Amino acid sequence: MTTTFRLDILEMINRSKTGDVGLAFSYADLVEALYFGDSHGQSVLKYDAAKPQWEGRDYVVLSNPEAWPVFEVALKKAGFLDEILSSKKCLKIPGLEMAFKSPGQGLSVAYGVAQSLQISKKKNRIYVLLDDEDLKNGQAWEAIMGIAYDRLSSVMAICSHSGTSKLEPLQDKFEAFGWKVFKLMNGHDQNEILNTIAKAKQVERQPVLLLAPTVLGKGIPFMEGKQQYKGALFSEAEMEEAVEILKAQNDA
Repeated sequence: MTTTFRLDILEMINRSKTGDVGLAFSYADLVEALYFGDSHGQSVLKYDAAKPQWEGRDYVVLSNPEAWPVFEVALKKAGFLDEILSSKKCLKIPGLEMAFKSPGQGLSVAYGVAQSLQISKKKNRIYVLLDDEDLKNGQAWEAIMGIAYDRLSSVMAICSHSGTSKLEPLQDKFEAFGWKVFKLMNGHDQNEILNTIAKAKQVERQPVLLLAPTVLGKGIPFMEGKQQYKGALFSEAEMEEAVEILKAQNDA
């Protein structure tokens, strides 16, 4: 479904004239695996689109609002939305526990939710979707330290790591704070993502980070890995070319 998924994201951004195609495409495979993947016959994410506030649900927190388009498309496909809202940075929407106006706050909210779950002795899991921009904020690192100190194994952070910021050695930093880190080879490989999430769910008494190397603009060769496309809208010619590329991939 990933190619169709990217087409829908592209069309949404083009229609609304807002959104970051490069960042959204770097997240696409991770978000698709989370909402629609299954491991050993079981869905990765526990949710009920007909009952968004179901007590048994897993919590999903989006830390960087610039990745909003990929989540809106996913939520429509999952049945939470009847139509695409085409509204950037919507802070409250069924199927997404929390989103923010600026990067770096997601782990702090996950910390509070995880503490509440621990006190209530509930088994819900909290997935925090983040990227390099989030980890440039001090608030994120305060939460990283606190989550590890309290051994909140309900927290699983999934990082779309494009390597565009000076954060290395990122794995070593998380491990030094007490996190269990699973570093993927390819953050666009659905099988690897799903297998790694299954392994991560077995970890006890430690929060987990999935460090997923991704490529900005993945799927569109003329923009892959190019910083000049970060946050930029396509020209009409670029949009036509991108749509043709994705449709060709879908037909292949």
